[in-house]
Formats: sequence, structure tokens, C-alpha cells
Amino acid sequence: MKAPKFSVLLPSKDRPELLMRAIESVRRQSVKDFEIIVSDNASSVPYAELIASLADERIHCIRIDRSVPVTDNWNNALRHAKGDYVVMLGDDDALPSGYFEVMLATIAQYHEPEVVYCAAYHYCYPYVQAAYPDGYLSIVLNSPLFIERHECYQLARSEATLLAKKALHFHHYFSFNSQHFVWKRASMDNISKGGEFFKSPYPDFYSSIMTFLNAKEIIVNPHPEIIIGISSKSFGYYFINQQDQSGNAFLGHSDMTEFANDQEVLPGSDHNTKWLLAAREVKRSMAGTMQLSLGIDNYRRLQIIAGLRRALFAGDLELKQGLYHKLRVREILFAKSLEAALRIVRLLPSRFQSAFFGLLDRFMDQHFQATIIRLPIGRRQTVLDAIEWLDGKPNLMSKESKEVVSPTSNQGSYAGTSTMHINPYLSMNQQKLVDAFHDLYYSLLNEGRGVNTIRLSWLGHELFKCPMDLWLYQELIMTNRPDVIIETGTYRGGSAHYLASICELVGHGKVITIDVNAWADKARPQHRRLSYICGSSTAPSVLAAVHKMVEKNKKVLVILDSDHSMAHVLAELSLYQQFIPVGGFMIVEDTNVNGHPTFSSHGSGPWEAVDAFLVNNQEFVADRSLERFLLTMNPRGYLKRIAPCSKQPIDHSAAMPM
Repeated sequence: MKAPKFSVLLPSKDRPELLMRAIESVRRQSVKDFEIIVSDNASSVPYAELIASLADERIHCIRIDRSVPVTDNWNNALRHAKGDYVVMLGDDDALPSGYFEVMLATIAQYHEPEVVYCAAYHYCYPYVQAAYPDGYLSIVLNSPLFIERHECYQLARSEATLLAKKALHFHHYFSFNSQHFVWKRASMDNISKGGEFFKSPYPDFYSSIMTFLNAKEIIVNPHPEIIIGISSKSFGYYFINQQDQSGNAFLGHSDMTEFANDQEVLPGSDHNTKWLLAAREVKRSMAGTMQLSLGIDNYRRLQIIAGLRRALFAGDLELKQGLYHKLRVREILFAKSLEAALRIVRLLPSRFQSAFFGLLDRFMDQHFQATIIRLPIGRRQTVLDAIEWLDGKPNLMSKESKEVVSPTSNQGSYAGTSTMHINPYLSMNQQKLVDAFHDLYYSLLNEGRGVNTIRLSWLGHELFKCPMDLWLYQELIMTNRPDVIIETGTYRGGSAHYLASICELVGHGKVITIDVNAWADKARPQHRRLSYICGSSTAPSVLAAVHKMVEKNKKVLVILDSDHSMAHVLAELSLYQQFIPVGGFMIVEDTNVNGHPTFSSHGSGPWEAVDAFLVNNQEFVADRSLERFLLTMNPRGYLKRIAPCSKQPIDHSAAMPM
């Protein structure tokens, strides 16, 4: 008998109504080449009769006679899977219509990859979260893998390994929910290094990190293709509402008091400790293959924060006493300082408390700042109702059908989230149209067709800019009123003269422009608000000169438009960020090259420099709202400072990269 293409694993215990909805979402699929493995974890009323009533030979019910932890139940389901590819569903999850069709197309396109990893919808049942009595349906883009991507792509092995290692240091930069994955069954033994595929009290954390470390091919689908459910009977409910004991009971594990004598473990959040246990299992499993380190110090800081918050806001003084008893000497100062701050914060209104804990989460960098697109679904009683609503909404990325939101609480699965647009004005098809025009607009000049699309002049002086970006510059000058504008890459001086002219109209500000080339063949424009510096923008002497011309506490706008190699732009970003005040901008020009979306043969340049800069810098964000004219030479290049500089000022006597 031919094996099915897909095995859908459905481990469950005592939740027949939810289970039947999950099964129904699979049976409704247009592709019928699947099996469903229901692993019944000693339910008080066995599932066998319920499953038999469906009269569907593709559904197999395997019962465990005595209750076991969730991890063991997951492994039991996997042992019975015979399909070529494996899908894991919780019984409150569901497959939206067309799921198998999308997966078959992706598997065919990429020649049977080991793993497909996709974005997800989150469906919350009514009355599960107090803030959302009607429930909700959202697109949750909780990984940089899903941001600003419109098509499937193969994830680089180096990036997958980096994300896995970040997870071992308690940085949540890709979602660990197993529902995101489709695994090739024949590759799962290699991914798990021959052991059980699911381990630790958090089996999905373990298997996800192991997958990113070991899978040879991971194809990322940035579109939501799965529905992750949150019901009043799910672990997500207990997690969101901070009910650790109930969550432990759900997982079939005792509470964390059994680790009281473990010198690395601190009281605080059971969630963090289960994450630690999963990380330890990963390290053990990879011992013969890869040397891995765990972020124990980061874990302990997270536990200090969680423990003191619980002690001071929920009155758990016993937890506080146990926490201080296990702190190391160097941790006590951090704990005491935090406790003093929390005593003040708890006197403030709740919105300020939420803001404080949001900033604390950003400081710890525990969670990627997710994009959450709340869909206008209204109240829907079950996840099947949500699927029917989705069936009538073929284009959910259009402006009319979405609301991008930022939850005010930093609790639960949305900890530390913020509004961050992919493009708030476009559907995927519209984005493709804009990209095609952008490429045409840019390439006509480079292909020598005599169409001066971006060769402009300002009062007779040549400059290379997009007119829409120039319009935005004058808006920023008028709104922010910078005292000084620093431009790197003068060329013929047309853009510097334009900026100085706008400052003259506003009646405020001056321009410093820097270029390694003096361009002696033609005089550059002169203006009383404009100063020229000849030299490399990263040279120590040039930085020293700029520093003398920019007085302390002045508002500065920086525009980087010199050498467009990644290394040079990244050096400029590192050097010139010190001048930008909170709320100010550092604009990286020509991020559109190297295929973003034009001039794909350029090589790594400004876009890649911005990527590298933002990965290690939490003080700036790319303000996509400034791309509202749709056509810009600087996509993701409008960098806004949102937090004070945490680094020491640059020593301009030191050698700088040239």
C-alpha cells in the first residue's frame, strides 16, 4: 500500500470537541493524500468510538492507557506516522483551506526539501483573554524570516545556525511552535541525531532549535499557512494568564521546585526554566557534532526580572526570599537596582507599568519585535468559523482588510511586540507592481537609454535623487528642524545645495557635506548655510572636523550617500550614529540596489549594511511610514533613533576604516 504524502499528528487528551474541529479542518482539504494520527493520552472518555463514527480509514487512533507527559504523547504520534512529510497540530489548531496544495507546490518547487517553515495565523477563542472578549484572528509575523519577504526562499544554513544559537541564549527570533513546520519524515532521524525527536518539557522548543541546527534545507514561506489556536483549555491560555501550575499540569510535568538544588536554576518564571531545560537537551544531543554554549547569565537575569516582578506585584515574598538566596554576588546589584525601580513603577498607572516592562523586554532582547496584523473578523465561535471567514478574504494584505496593532501588555505570546509595517499601503500583488516599476525607473538610466530618470538638477546644479525622496527630506527638515545636516557623498553639490536652500526657506539649520573627490573641473554651488569637507567620510581627520562643526546638544540629520559597499556604509553607520538625537534620523541612501528591488548585480551594499546594523543595534528602527509615496531609492533606509546612545563617544584620534 502506498504511503500517504502527509501525516498529520494530533496528540490530545480530554478535549474531544476541539479535536473534532482540528480533524474536520484536515478532512476539508482539497488534497486527500494524507493520514491523521490521533494519539489519545489516556483520555477519561476514550477517543476510539468518536473517531470510528467518522468512518474515515485515513484517521488512526492510538491510545496510551496511562497518562504521560505531552512530550511522550507527541513522540507516540510520530512513531506511527507513515507519510512522506509530517505536520504537527494541537487539537485547538487547524489547517486553513488549501494548506496541502501550498505545501505540495513548495515541495515540488524545491525538490523535496527537508523542512518547510511558514508563518501563521493566531486564532483566539472568545473570552480566553480579558482584553479580547470577542476573540481575534491575527497574522503574526514573529521572526525576521517573515519580514519584507513576499515569496518562498531557501534559508541560508549560516542564518539558521545563528538563529538557533540565539535561541540557546534566550533570544526568541523565530517561532518555536511546531505548527510552523513541515518535516520530511526520512530526515527527522538526522535532525534529531538519532534520539527522540521531541524532548524536554518544551518539546517544540527542543525540536525547533534542533531543526535549525541540523536540517540541510529549510524553505521559508513568509505567508501565514497554518492556524495556531488559543482556547481556554490550551497551554497558551495558561501561559498568557501566568498560571504556571496549571500549565505544568497540562504538560504532564511537576512544577519547577524539583530543580531547587540546581545551582543554575532560579525561581521566577517556569517558562524560562523550561526553555533552559530544552536548551540543555539540545546541547546534550549535539555534543558529538557541535560545541554549543548556553546563555545562563541571560537566563538568570530574565529570572531575576520575572521573580521580582511577581514578588512586588503579586506579593509572593517567599519567591523573593528564595531568589535572593540563590543569587551570585555580581547579580545582587542588578537585583537591588531593579527592585528599587519596580517599587516606583508599581505606584504608576497601568499604562506606564506596561511601557516600563515593554522597555525592559527590549533591553533584554528576549523577543523579536513582532508585526501583528489584526483581521476584522468580529466574533467567531470556533476555529472552523475563522476558516470560513478566511475563505471569503483572498487578499488579506490589502490596506482595507487589516489593522496593524501593538498590544499594550507585554505578557504572553505577544511579549514586547510593536507596530512594524511590512508595507502598510500595499497588497502582495501591488508590491510586485511597484517593484517592477521601480526596477524600470532605475534601470533605464543605467542601461544608457538616454532617459534621465534620476539625474535631476536643482537651480542648475546636478544631483542623483528620486524626487519623492527630496520631497520627504524637506518635510523632515520642516518637522524636525535640525540644527545641522551632515551629508556624505557630495558629488556635484546639487543635493547639498538643495538641502541648504530648504534650510534657508525654513530659516534654520546648516549643511556639512563630505566627499573624497574635490571635482575641480566644475565649481560646486556656494551657499551661506553650506560647508564642504574633502576627504573620506570615515577618516579620523574628517570625523574630527565634523565634530568641531557640530556643537554639543545640537539636533542633527545625517544622510549617507558616498561609497555604497556594505563595509563602508556599515562603518559610516557606526561612526555617525553618535550625532543623532532621540527622534532624529540617519538616512541610508540607495538601499534599493542589489535586488531590493533593482540593480541585482551590485553586490552587498547599503541594504545589507542596514541589516547588519539593526541586528546589533536596538536604538534605531527603520521607519517605513516615510515610504508612503511607494517609490523610494531608500527602502528601509530611513533610520529613526528611538533610544539614547548607549555607547561611549567615538575617539577621533583612533584609526577609522577608510
